[in-house]
Amino acid sequence: MTNLPLPNGTRGAGCLAALAFSLAALFAATPARAQKLPSPAEPVDPQVVWNFDQVTQQARLTNPGTVSARLSRGYPRRLLDSGVAGSATLEVIVGPRGQVEQVSVVDASRREFTDVARDLARTMRFRPAKVQDIAVRSRFTVPVDFVLDPA
Repeated sequence: MTNLPLPNGTRGAGCLAALAFSLAALFAATPARAQKLPSPAEPVDPQVVWNFDQVTQQARLTNPGTVSARLSRGYPRRLLDSGVAGSATLEVIVGPRGQVEQVSVVDASRREFTDVARDLARTMRFRPAKVQDIAVRSRFTVPVDFVLDPA
């Protein structure tokens, strides 16, 4: 869990000191089409989308500071002022260069968190997943928790 300071002058319900969120720490494997791992003699097709639990090296977030700042600035003002917390679960496909190619919102506790979470995913950059030391496309879920901590 990472604590982020709120922007200067921000007021919410009570004395809100920090916006906390969990992101990219624990990705959950997304059930989908199973791909068998190729034998060392078989070539790896970089166009195939591999699931989280099928790669030999998982994708890793490389810009957590940028993502944290974006989330802090993007918290829906009405919900922040009302002291409303919530969450969203994203499914992302990360390309072999580490960019987010597709993002969909699997679930969100409030409609207002949907756009913020989707925009947040577009700012994420990753070290790509690998199969046999070859960068591949990968699919996984990312939990985003919008939590207000009292001072």
